[in-house]
Amino acid sequence: MEYIRQDGSGEILVKVITRAMDKANDYIFKLGRCVFISSCSCRDYDWVVVYDDLPPRTDGSVVNEREELACPQSHTVLVTQEPPCIKLYPGSYVRQFEYVLTTHSPEVMPHPRHLYGEGSLHWQAGYSLEEAFSMPDYPKTRGISVVCSAKQMRYTDHHSRFQLVSYLAENLPEMDWYGRGVREIKSKTEALSAYKYHVAVENCIAPYHWTDKISDPLLAHCLTFYAGDPRLGEILPPQSFIPIPLHNPEEALRIIREAVAGNEYEKRLPYIKEARRLMMERYNFYRQVERVILNHDDTAAVHRGPGGELLGRHRLRRNPLHLVGEIGKSWGYRLRTLVRGERQRRSGEKIVKISDGLGNQMFQYAFARQLEKHCPGQVKLDTGWFPEFGGKLRHASTRAYALGAYSLSLPQVAPAHTDRLVYGAGPLQGLRRRLHLKRHFFKERELFLTDQSFTSLPQVCVLRGFFQKAAHADAVREDLLRDFALKEEPADDGNRDMLERIAAVGEGAVMVHVRRGDYLDERNRGSFVLCPPEYYAAAEACLRGRVSAPLHLFIFSDDPDWVEAHYATELPRTIVRVNGPENPVADMNLMRRCSHAIIAASTFSWWGAWLMENPRRVVVAPRAWQESPAFTPGLLPQDWVLA
Repeated sequence: MEYIRQDGSGEILVKVITRAMDKANDYIFKLGRCVFISSCSCRDYDWVVVYDDLPPRTDGSVVNEREELACPQSHTVLVTQEPPCIKLYPGSYVRQFEYVLTTHSPEVMPHPRHLYGEGSLHWQAGYSLEEAFSMPDYPKTRGISVVCSAKQMRYTDHHSRFQLVSYLAENLPEMDWYGRGVREIKSKTEALSAYKYHVAVENCIAPYHWTDKISDPLLAHCLTFYAGDPRLGEILPPQSFIPIPLHNPEEALRIIREAVAGNEYEKRLPYIKEARRLMMERYNFYRQVERVILNHDDTAAVHRGPGGELLGRHRLRRNPLHLVGEIGKSWGYRLRTLVRGERQRRSGEKIVKISDGLGNQMFQYAFARQLEKHCPGQVKLDTGWFPEFGGKLRHASTRAYALGAYSLSLPQVAPAHTDRLVYGAGPLQGLRRRLHLKRHFFKERELFLTDQSFTSLPQVCVLRGFFQKAAHADAVREDLLRDFALKEEPADDGNRDMLERIAAVGEGAVMVHVRRGDYLDERNRGSFVLCPPEYYAAAEACLRGRVSAPLHLFIFSDDPDWVEAHYATELPRTIVRVNGPENPVADMNLMRRCSHAIIAASTFSWWGAWLMENPRRVVVAPRAWQESPAFTPGLLPQDWVLA
């Protein structure tokens, strides 16, 4: 297969080499300036991309697992196919390439130009990228399906996946089960195109690693119940799929049944289509390789000089030293994974300290809920900061533990148990406490938490911090909406009447929060932002330009008398006085029922806005909040408006 360059077009010809390439599957695909050519015989190219490995046979320019480069070695990219629990790539193979696009961590695959790939895999649903772009919506005539083979290796998640799917199949007779060794199919489209819902479980659950198991059902417009990459909700709309726990089949079954009964497919179809668009336009294999190529700087290249060669993994194995090293690395990793996993299951314990006001308590719980996804069965809550739980609070505080009003799914631990972990047991515990001799104790700023460090935390640890990042909440949004449902709705006439008034306004109901109280304290003036009247005027203008419905302000404040006297607005308003600061849970319940929000520089109203379930919500936040010492980068969701 040949491609004739167009003079003056600035085209970049990229040869794509895969282990399974053959003449019958040769193709040319153009994306922007890059022209991708999958043909063994191609010798006119600017870059080479190897997907997993070189083909084992001699075909065209690939001779005996060797490609003599027709481009500089600095123009080479390796894209790995499998996670480390399934395949490890030896250093002698990886070092040949200028870039490595992978889901392996830098510790597992050290390389000077290591790049995390967002999936970066070919999908397997039986159609090309061009066909996927032009594919119409499938008519959905069937319920739920799953594709899962009968493999049950224990050094990966195959065994856990099979156990989960077997349990679901036993309790969901309406679920159609396809897969090798179960019910053979020629193409995954047979298991996807007609179905509204699909269950997908990755063979290896790790940050950055997702595969065709989630991309294929999204391409086929399925709502996917997904056990896999715990950070997927950070790059795709969290509403476009529903996370399920791999090691808790009963909870997974409950989640699936509730979603199907609630017709979640129809409700979430716009989010599924947006995730599908992102999958095709940003996270497909070619687009990710294109970004690597266009951002390349030859002056900073690791490999210098023209030409060179690339050798396949099996070719390198002919050297006995390479072979022994690869086998040792592979089985050593698998053994460490098994031992680490077994230890975590037996003795792992992660305790998250809960403290301060309701907004902070919710952020701490959201972090704990996300941590639970990485460390199932290990996460507990410690409420010993609050006097009502016997904590030795050294400072005066009117804050009370408020999460008890919600339907939380994480267990609490006795503060005395945490004290034993941190300070030890016996007569020396008091001395260790006075000398601040702590063990297993980590503050948020000491953790520098990233997606990778969730799974690299010590088996036993106590975690203290505010964890004020939108990503923690967004990653487990569906879980939090369930967990933050009240056990009992407020039964008093005042709250019932206010809920009815908010519902009557409907799309135009705007929650406004005016925080004063402790923000006026001289000690807090340098830390917290007291929003001026000009902010609220600008925020109202933002809403007028974005919401077509007539607006009605429902104003919540810890100083309603000040609001009555000083909050000027031309819009109709209601100052909410039914609860007050001593009942934040009831106020939060009213806040989240509104359709839009103007928040203060406060985590309390942050949660009131975030918990709103209006898909068209507009949230306005104070720009000055970002400049305060109390602000945490990543606190505000990207779709919120600053004023």
